[in-house]
Amino acid sequence: MKIRSKVSIGLLSSAMCVAAFAHAAGKYSKAGGPSAVLFQAKGPGGLTIDGKVPDVAIAHEEGADLVFKVDLNKLTTGIGLRDDHTKAMLRTKDPKFAMAELRVPKGSVGLDKHDGKGKFTLNGKTNDLAFKYKATEEKGNYNLEAKFQFNITDYGVKEEQLCRFEVCAKPLVQVIARVAVVPPAG
Repeated sequence: MKIRSKVSIGLLSSAMCVAAFAHAAGKYSKAGGPSAVLFQAKGPGGLTIDGKVPDVAIAHEEGADLVFKVDLNKLTTGIGLRDDHTKAMLRTKDPKFAMAELRVPKGSVGLDKHDGKGKFTLNGKTNDLAFKYKATEEKGNYNLEAKFQFNITDYGVKEEQLCRFEVCAKPLVQVIARVAVVPPAG
């Protein structure tokens, strides 16, 4: 149970970071093509749990913030039972918890910077989130990649939920989020 929860949270966080990068650069919109949030959690004996959310669902401006959202119902780890457990732990069937969200103040992140800060919401809990990112230009679009980590227990997941059949995942989740954005015209 713990492993699945970490995976779901990691995917959401990654997607949020990617969204934050795109939003912080200005009035950007999501470019066509692939985007993804990848996450990794660790278990006993060096066990690695890799997961993915295949797309940043929403990337737009809202007031002074850039908002990025990832649909956690699309989270996958390659093992259906683990996916189901993670989604149940994160309560993704409830529309209030189905999306992970990253909000970044528009003026706080730029293409020339490599550190960013925002507010990350997962499982109904919101916390400050710091991340590292890089942005490259290709064919008029900006390819953004953000990296960060978070402790899933900071988002309402209990340590005991990280265990399934006496195998427990560690609460730290590593995230890489990638998305392409179209810069504003002009």
